[in-house]
Amino acid sequence: MHLILTATLWLTASLHAQSITASLEGAITDPAGAAIPNAAVHITNTGTGVTTTLSTDNQGHYVAASLTPGPYRALVEATGFKRAGRQGIDLQVNQAARLDIRLEIGTSSETIEVTGQSPLLDASTSTVGQVIDNRSIVNLPLNSRNSWSLVFLAPGVTGNVGDKYNNVNISINGGRPGTAALMVDGIPSATALTNPIQGFTAYPSVDSVQEFKVETNNYSAEFGRSGSGVVNLIYKSGTNQLHASFFEFLRNSKLDANSFFSNQAGAPLASFKRNQFGTTITGPVLIPKLYNGHNKTFFLFGYEAQRQTSASNLNTTVPTLLQRAGDFSQTRNAAGALISIYDPATTTQNGAAFTRQAFPGNTIPANRFDTVAANAAKYYPQPNLPGSPFTFTNNFFIAGAAADNITNYDAKLDENINDQHRFFLRASRRIDDATPANYVPGDIGIAQGGVNILDTFINAAFDYTYTHSPTLLFDIRFGYGRSTEGRIPRSLNFDPVSLGFPSYMRQAAGLMFPGIQPAGYFSLGNGGGSQWGPAGYNTQSLGSNNTKVLSRHLIKFGGEWRVMQANVSQGADITGTFTFARTFTQGPNPNAATATAGDAFASFLLGTGSGQLQLPRSVAAESMYYAGYVADDWKVSRRLTLNLGFRYGIDLPLTERYNRMNQFDPNAASPLAGPAGLPNLKGGLVFNGVGSLGRRAEAADKNGWDPRFGFAYELFKRTVLRGAFGIFHAPSLYSASGTQGSAGFSSTTQFVSAANGVTPTNYLRTPFPGGLQPITANSQGLATAVGTSVSAALLGDISVPYTENWSFNMQQQLPGSVKLEAGYVGSHGLHLSYNNINLNQLRPEQLSTQLQQQVKNPFFGIITTGTLSTATVPASLLAVRFPQFTSVGLAFPSGAKSIYHSFQFKTEKRFSAGLTLLASYTFQKLIDDNSITAVVGANATIQNQYDMRSERSVSANDISQTLSLSYVYDLPFGHGRLLGSSWNRP
Repeated sequence: MHLILTATLWLTASLHAQSITASLEGAITDPAGAAIPNAAVHITNTGTGVTTTLSTDNQGHYVAASLTPGPYRALVEATGFKRAGRQGIDLQVNQAARLDIRLEIGTSSETIEVTGQSPLLDASTSTVGQVIDNRSIVNLPLNSRNSWSLVFLAPGVTGNVGDKYNNVNISINGGRPGTAALMVDGIPSATALTNPIQGFTAYPSVDSVQEFKVETNNYSAEFGRSGSGVVNLIYKSGTNQLHASFFEFLRNSKLDANSFFSNQAGAPLASFKRNQFGTTITGPVLIPKLYNGHNKTFFLFGYEAQRQTSASNLNTTVPTLLQRAGDFSQTRNAAGALISIYDPATTTQNGAAFTRQAFPGNTIPANRFDTVAANAAKYYPQPNLPGSPFTFTNNFFIAGAAADNITNYDAKLDENINDQHRFFLRASRRIDDATPANYVPGDIGIAQGGVNILDTFINAAFDYTYTHSPTLLFDIRFGYGRSTEGRIPRSLNFDPVSLGFPSYMRQAAGLMFPGIQPAGYFSLGNGGGSQWGPAGYNTQSLGSNNTKVLSRHLIKFGGEWRVMQANVSQGADITGTFTFARTFTQGPNPNAATATAGDAFASFLLGTGSGQLQLPRSVAAESMYYAGYVADDWKVSRRLTLNLGFRYGIDLPLTERYNRMNQFDPNAASPLAGPAGLPNLKGGLVFNGVGSLGRRAEAADKNGWDPRFGFAYELFKRTVLRGAFGIFHAPSLYSASGTQGSAGFSSTTQFVSAANGVTPTNYLRTPFPGGLQPITANSQGLATAVGTSVSAALLGDISVPYTENWSFNMQQQLPGSVKLEAGYVGSHGLHLSYNNINLNQLRPEQLSTQLQQQVKNPFFGIITTGTLSTATVPASLLAVRFPQFTSVGLAFPSGAKSIYHSFQFKTEKRFSAGLTLLASYTFQKLIDDNSITAVVGANATIQNQYDMRSERSVSANDISQTLSLSYVYDLPFGHGRLLGSSWNRP
């Protein structure tokens, strides 16, 4: 096709990468249907005034390859014919629209103007997806105004989306959660987090979003590293008109009604207050008397803030004044019977039986109090309620409020330098500061526990476009995304030695009040969970997306480079977590639990319990991805379009800056084989950067071939058939994240009061008499962590997961601007990951009562800690594949498969005055091997799901139906209203 641009290929005021633009093509004919060559076609963006002018080829065909989504007008001129104009053409992101125009014979001074709508049918692309436009984003109800939540309007999309760090769980057409490509302005924006999932780095205000598209099947080869689908969110750009929106949304529990059950129980309505306010301003850059940016320079500025407080009441049990003094003479059970407190120091053994003596007067003498326990007990608040009869439980109540303050900024600049050069630059930042409720007042509040969480998100994008010739366009883009989480314990910098602990407790990475957790009582301190430390995740991408118009081929080609980084120094139990049960003060038989003996707080006062202290690891990981692609939208004929593409990518496994990584080698000869007399003993941890093992976690999987094929065929004038097949590689399981093997690079020291479980020899005041276990790094080689539980990736497991996707559907346009779409979508996942698998799991044929028998331990004297350090051990510990470890967990090993089938139905009805009715129905079935928790098994979870518009994840054999219809109506003066209905059937 000979394509001529009578003006420069002026793409728009903010020409983006091809992945976020649209195309418009069609045929210009005379009244008899004959082609009109060399007709001038002017396509004007009515928002920016930017015009693309081109001429038709010998077959009367024209194509405008890259147009920014937005409103357009088309004007066609040809000698001997009246000019024809078409208004109201609304192009959407990644849309390949067709507009045929028939000219009438006459003079060019006459113009026939027709106001229409964008084509309903997708006659030029086989991609399956759903565009969510700005009107829907602004008007549909959104909890917390999170634009990303609307991805679930697309058929086949399930999961959930939150507005917090590590709160993204999207699955598209049966794909694994965390494998969808999350794009902002056509640029990868998601970061890999601690788990094999992703997180957003931009949360634009709904007023700042132009639209976004969810592509669920057969997306173009320019998209990659996605095994589930593509979500492409586009920011607004300014136009020649200045627009500003100001908003404030207030939610206050003063306006809410209490629930029926709360009223019945006499409980007042909990307080809740949320203020969301902000502004979005767009327009041309104007500096009076200095610069006029009309048709040239445009800006967007967005600001949104949320200020929220939520009531969070605490009703718990604290020790009474008598109990703090060691007096349990009034401590009874729910039936009113006295609970006797037995002295663990009096434990005696008679054969296989043990007995204890009760404390006289059911009172623990003060000289028996553990030093640490006596000091820590002073941090308990006093009871302020009588509590339940006899038991005094729930004797403390206090009302608190948790705060959550979010601030979000967006800024964007679009610049048309000249006819050939243009760029846009955007930056976004979000700060989320969440503070837990304060329940313990005064100086003792430091022992309350709780963590302040400060999350920050940064997203930036730069896109530069160069029009080399009327038929050749180059585009270069750079993107950066960062998400961080800071966990700041309420008791940070508290010195545990002040409670009476030994000085080695100061070796922890971050000092804080240790976790004190007597069962049934309020817990003190920061114990358990990830209580401390920062985590930061980065993604950077550099790519080129280029377009060449060649006859009836619209060819796109380019490549990209990405680097992913994870820097994590978070930890749990870093100043110790100590738990106390009633077992150490129950009796007379300490192995027999009764309702009238033993109390956890009494055990705490004596310093008898269990726990651990961890010296946490740090991770500084990095991985890279390289890819190249070529895609061809081939207009074979007026009716048939082929979408062809090929992509090749290499997902390089991660490296760790200081080689703090290891894998599990099941075939390595164990160094314990000779000393233990087990010549066939194998298995152990091997370390990156040591010996022949390279710095990368694994060798690269070079099978990243992704072919794409699709077709769109206009069977009849208002009927289009579409089909596609493609292969799509997902992110590698060895991408940079916070889940690298930590054995050797962290340590956990156990607090055990009684080795036999009943006779205490170790107390809270000296929880770790041998000191803390050192961090050995790789110095012990294959003997690292023997006698303990290990978890690591399997050596040699290099496969990158991928899916084979296919689809076939039909679109039918009915009278009255109604489109019906029905089709089948399927996928087959390969090399997917399993959840952690324990290689030391016993096989069914091994199960017998003999496994409980005590046998001679071949590791006695070799392994000096844990359950494998005693002279005899249960036979079950030696019957496993790797008996030198208590368990061997494989972290996300590959090999799982999935199969997905769905039938998807969608209808769209356009009314006049902007009213649109959308409805969809999806029936889908997913079988995924990942539900198998054993090493070998045949069972799989089957998900049957009937969803209408709003979808949700379901458990095995769970069936749900939901219908939601949305009606959005724009009034002539620019306001809008929403009508909606919903139906749910459990």
